[in-house]
Order: sequence, then structure tokens, then C-alpha cells
Amino acid sequence: MINEKDVAAIHPPNIGWLEKGLSKEEVDYLWKCIEGRGKSNKKSLVGHISASHELVDKDNWFWLNTLAPLCQSYEKEFSNLGEMIPTSSPHPYYLEKMWVNFQKKGEYSPIDTHSGAYSWTIWVRVPYKIADEREVYGDIENNQAASYNFHYTDAYGQMSAIHLPVDEAFEWKMVFFPSGLSHSVNPFMTSDDFRISISG
Repeated sequence: MINEKDVAAIHPPNIGWLEKGLSKEEVDYLWKCIEGRGKSNKKSLVGHISASHELVDKDNWFWLNTLAPLCQSYEKEFSNLGEMIPTSSPHPYYLEKMWVNFQKKGEYSPIDTHSGAYSWTIWVRVPYKIADEREVYGDIENNQAASYNFHYTDAYGQMSAIHLPVDEAFEWKMVFFPSGLSHSVNPFMTSDDFRISISG
């Protein structure tokens, strides 16, 4: 017979992501970026998205005030992902690209990864409540209705996922994660308004 006092559960480490609520200053800045949005970015994306446009980070404001500090926070909490990029000399981080997406009811983004070291998503407008979405989906248990998903291979070599229950409560929240971490976006069904997000 096994004595439970002699048993210890071991949880191997896994890489994660950061979550951040944006300040009023960050929100105001990003609204200006959206209002001045540039050319279409739709051809560079996978999935079903009504519209996507490039955004310009004027004077590197968002990089300097938000993204660079998040790179430092990620290194402190997890690791410096830049060390895994094969290069013979050090290179500074920089913001390569950011864009705004407009999704309608039924539109989604399949599993995808990005280039670079870090990626991020900010929810600008989410026109539904997750409880209503789960009722329409008939998905009270699995939490996949209208979710934002991170996909990874578990210790058995099987694909697993963590589903973030994104709804109106997520507006102006941000996730900051390794670019190589697979992610996807499930469709929403209970609103005729746009779901608006910014990624980079």
C-alpha cells in the first residue's frame, strides 16, 4: 500500500505569457493609431477577417513605453527569448510591425505563429458576453466559445490548449507571448458589431 505522505506531485516548468491592462495614455495613443491606420494588411494574415490595416508607432512611443518594458518583464519572469535566435552578435529588440483587425460574426483565425521573439494581442472592442456565446455554442464545460487560444504540445506529445474567455471584460487588455507559441481565435455568434483587436 502507498503512503500518500511519501508521494510528491512534480509539475515540470513550461513557458507562459504576460497579461497587462492598458493605461488611459496607452489607450488614447492606440486609438490615434487606429484612426490613422495605413494600408491593408489582410493578405499577410491567415483566417477569416473582414479587414486588417497596418499601424504606425509614431516616434516608437508604444515600443518605448509599453513593449520594451514588457520584454524586460518577460525575461525576468521566464527567460530572454532573444537568446534562442541564431545570430553571431547581439541585436537590440525593436517593433517590426503592428496591425489592427476587424472581425465580424462567424469570422476566425486558425492556428498560427509569428516570426521574431515576442508577439502580442490587445482587445480594443469585444461586442459580446462570454456567457451568451457559451449558450449559443452549447459549450458550458469546455470554455472554447469565442475564445482566444494558446496551443502547445504536452508531455505525451499531444496537442493541448488553454482557452482565454475573451469578451467585453477583456477590452484594453493585452497578452504578451513568445512568437513561436501557436495561437488561434474562435468565432463569436451573438453580435453584429465588429470585434476589434491590435496585434504585433
